[in-house]
Amino acid sequence: MCGFVCLWNINDKTLAEGMIDKIAHRGPDEAHVATLPGAPVMMAHCRLSIIGPEDGAQPIRQTDDMLVANGEIYNHADLRAILGEAAFETASDSETILHLFRSGQARWIDRLDGMFAFVLATKDRIIAARDPLGIKPLYVARLDGGVIFASELKAFDGVPVEGIEAIPPGHLFDSRDGWRQWYRTPQGAATAEPGFNIGHASHELRLVLETAVAKWMVADVEIGSFLSGGLDSSIIAAIAQKVRAAQGLGPLKTFAVGTQGSPDLIAARAVAEHIGADHHEAVFTAQDVVDALPHVIYHLESADVDLVR
Repeated sequence: MCGFVCLWNINDKTLAEGMIDKIAHRGPDEAHVATLPGAPVMMAHCRLSIIGPEDGAQPIRQTDDMLVANGEIYNHADLRAILGEAAFETASDSETILHLFRSGQARWIDRLDGMFAFVLATKDRIIAARDPLGIKPLYVARLDGGVIFASELKAFDGVPVEGIEAIPPGHLFDSRDGWRQWYRTPQGAATAEPGFNIGHASHELRLVLETAVAKWMVADVEIGSFLSGGLDSSIIAAIAQKVRAAQGLGPLKTFAVGTQGSPDLIAARAVAEHIGADHHEAVFTAQDVVDALPHVIYHLESADVDLVR
């Protein structure tokens, strides 16, 4: 995970540095602040390196355009081939966002397959967008006639902004064209259609799951999987182990968390042994939960019981 801050029509480097410092935990590898000559924009980024660790520092700038992004573009290799490798200056998957925009296609953002939040600026325009499901966070607020974007609410602490809002999932803000919903979640049928074949459906579901897990595992760093021993995490871990085996890699690292002797730990251990994973466990107590809760709420920025559990 990475974090970023973007100031539009606010020329204050000290503010940008102070805001990115508040969310530096999102990106421990490196941090940078940059401007775009001739444009009223300042961007700050803290990075956790996943793809292109050697040359993927952000903000990414090419001629009159600049980008900060958080997330991962799963189909970046395909997009590079389509857009032309010669246009790219880094191995970062995020750079594909910039070149898709520069391609001039009417619905360029629809070509992105991934989890992401980004802000892209030209000399006279700024665009901010969030992935279809809102996996990656993105907030916006106003200050003295300008606009500030940030990856977390706590970046705004102590800044006298007006009306902090979360950019909704699947939405895009364009200073030239305004707001638009670029993605709508498909609504499936409430009941099975006549002629529904459960065998065909289960086969298709398996293909979709295998494809999804395989694309999530594209990285230049090691991949692991949380494992509770339940159906969902067990299926994902099993598929991930199968992908690694097909690539000639070692066993998948799996991680389980629970109280001593809990059903989750026992089930996860059995699944890990069955699929041949390199399994790790963390045992916690009731006091550990009490001690950790303030930190959990601080980082989640929510007290929603569905998240804090």
